[in-house]
Amino acid sequence: MRFLLKSFCILILVPILIVAKAYASDLDPTSPVFDPKKQFSIIPFGAIMGDPAQIRVVSNNKTAFSVVVVTPTPNGLTAMLSIIEPQQNGEPGGGYALMMTFDEVELLTQYLHEAPSVDVDALPDYVAQHKLVGQVTAPDAPLGEIAVLYKADDVGKEHIRIVQIIGGTPSIFKLTQNAAQKLVQQIGHFVDQAELKS
Repeated sequence: MRFLLKSFCILILVPILIVAKAYASDLDPTSPVFDPKKQFSIIPFGAIMGDPAQIRVVSNNKTAFSVVVVTPTPNGLTAMLSIIEPQQNGEPGGGYALMMTFDEVELLTQYLHEAPSVDVDALPDYVAQHKLVGQVTAPDAPLGEIAVLYKADDVGKEHIRIVQIIGGTPSIFKLTQNAAQKLVQQIGHFVDQAELKS
């Protein structure tokens, strides 16, 4: 799975300079608005497909970007939120794949939408000094536990978190409020597109 994701990362992050000049524009990492018409975005590390939300990976403090794929299946829609780390600072790129059912991806967008206005003091405690906004997948989900968290004392004001726990190991991703809002729109767009095809 990691090998396939790494290959996927390489495919979408290779700077396609000739094509990108015609169809791409610089990514504004502070924008809360998703542009579904954008085919490529120019990021500090090259080019990436679409108009992603900028995310930070807590474990290594690397900049990453969201790629959303929603697929119709005989059992309904399935979604994959890929969090792609491009090659940076002389280190190889990588990524994470968060797999969800349609109901789970709806929960993810609901919790991301609610996170900026939650009453933090009323939230239950969660892993690594975070508060739980909402559980997206079950703790024993075969493809990993996914939840939305909030961290009130984050100096960088990237209070909103998504956590994926596989085999007891958490991967935590932090977003600004604008990035969370943009990710909600990005997911919503691809869900709508997939529903039209199903």
